[in-house]
Amino acid sequence: MATLHGNDNSTHEHPSRPPRRTTHPPGPHVEQVSVHPEYQGHGIGRELIAYVDRWAAGQQIPALTLSTFRSVPWNGPYYARLGFSELAGAELTPGLVRIQAAEAAFGLDPAERIFMRRPVARQ
Repeated sequence: MATLHGNDNSTHEHPSRPPRRTTHPPGPHVEQVSVHPEYQGHGIGRELIAYVDRWAAGQQIPALTLSTFRSVPWNGPYYARLGFSELAGAELTPGLVRIQAAEAAFGLDPAERIFMRRPVARQ
């Protein structure tokens, strides 16, 4: 599943479950990408990110963001291989700060979270 926060409230259809978009930071924020363990290792997560990237390119959006767990050893490196770079605290936009606060209100420790950004590929 891919959940996406973007610049409008529309919904996209996609066979692998559609990204869900709502208004948030300046650009799409990938909330979660989950692939059933039986299908992991087949590039499905990478294709879901590529799908969101193509959508964002069509919308003239410059970058994707996401947040993930710092303590999960494969998350950060996986997203780095997909072109995401970790953002320092001072680089968080007001929209990302709101997401960070919402995650904290949900019980997630901000110290255990990494925010990352990836430029959108130009078609």
